[in-house]
Amino acid sequence: MLLDEDPATLIHHTIGNFNIHPDKSAVLRINESLSTLHQARDLRIKEVESVLKKLSRTLQTLTSQHSETISSHSSISHASQIVELDTQKFRIAKSASDLEIEGEKLQTELEFAKAQLRELEMQGVEGNEMERSRRESEDPVVLKLKVYRSLGIDAEADATGNYTKAVIRNRQKGDVHVVNIEPRFSRFFYADYFWRGISRRLFSTSCAASVRGKPKKNIISTATNTSEQSRSPRAKTDVSVPPSSQHTSLESFLTYAQDTNLSTSSTTYIGTHYEYLCALSLRRLGFTLTRTGGRSDAGIDLLGSWQLPEVPHPLRCIVQCKNLKAKAGPNLVRELEGAFAGAPTGWRGEDVVAVLCAGREATKGVREAIRNARRGLVWCQVEDIENGVGRVRQMLWNQRVGALGAEGVNVGVRHTLVAGDQEGRDSHDEVVLMWKGEVWEPV
Repeated sequence: MLLDEDPATLIHHTIGNFNIHPDKSAVLRINESLSTLHQARDLRIKEVESVLKKLSRTLQTLTSQHSETISSHSSISHASQIVELDTQKFRIAKSASDLEIEGEKLQTELEFAKAQLRELEMQGVEGNEMERSRRESEDPVVLKLKVYRSLGIDAEADATGNYTKAVIRNRQKGDVHVVNIEPRFSRFFYADYFWRGISRRLFSTSCAASVRGKPKKNIISTATNTSEQSRSPRAKTDVSVPPSSQHTSLESFLTYAQDTNLSTSSTTYIGTHYEYLCALSLRRLGFTLTRTGGRSDAGIDLLGSWQLPEVPHPLRCIVQCKNLKAKAGPNLVRELEGAFAGAPTGWRGEDVVAVLCAGREATKGVREAIRNARRGLVWCQVEDIENGVGRVRQMLWNQRVGALGAEGVNVGVRHTLVAGDQEGRDSHDEVVLMWKGEVWEPV
């Protein structure tokens, strides 16, 4: 039946039945959205292009600056500038070190000046030579002291004014013998003791004058022989008595420590044992020392002389012993220089050498302080090997000691193999003195 209708009419009715307005509205909206998107895209592209151009200009600027920096940089000038800065840094450090050493030196001079001031204050306002001579001519005590000094005996008073120590000197040999005066011994005992010592000295002098051509041996009397020990005062239990009245050698000290049950870990035992050990160890290097340690030793542990090759007279020396476990510092050198103020008469001059013995090596600060000291100073590292046997591991001195007689003397090391060790894996290294290329042994 449909086929009977006119096709045009049928098409017209079909087209009339279609509603295309919503589709046309949708197409229009899509076209508008596409237009808006195209505009936003173009705007975004322009902004990105602007940013890209800006970054390109910045890149070109930085590239040109980098090229200029590289072209202007010189590795040689940079290295020279670094070296110059390092030089300035080391100069500043050296200046600071010099100032510190100068400060320590000034501190030492200040202590020395204070000691001189105390000595002048003790002399009083009438301390001039004429007034002193007048008083000495009228004072019987002074006259007696003059007589003693003419015989080589110096009496030293303690802080209370009592004469508690006598120093017997032999000026021809450079020997010294210190005797403590104790009230429990009579005056006759000490008079006989002094007279016997003077008689032996005069006898030895006359014998030496009669024998010519024999080499002389400079010895400081240590009162260690049997006859002197039998006559010298010695206490067995009174520990407060100065050590020189109870023991005069390492052997006698060990006996004394055993008799009095002195603990080997006490500071008295350790210090006294190390002092005797230093005296024995330094003897192989030409030192002849006497222990003077005690409560009133003024910081001086050993006193004696040092014989050097081709020097007519031995150098007088004072010794301090520091058996420290920690490293030694420059303060020990300052303390050693200050010990001159408390040294006995005859051991305060510019020709006296001060020796510092310690169990550790000298640090850089110690070596610098010794080198800059105005007095003659010697450093010795003394070790206790075993059973009271010591050795000197290190020895050094300043130019002042060289000017006093050590010029041309060098320090060497002697290697001694331990018994039973054939391969040399264990040896004892000990310092020796060299003279004209050979090991020098004291006479």
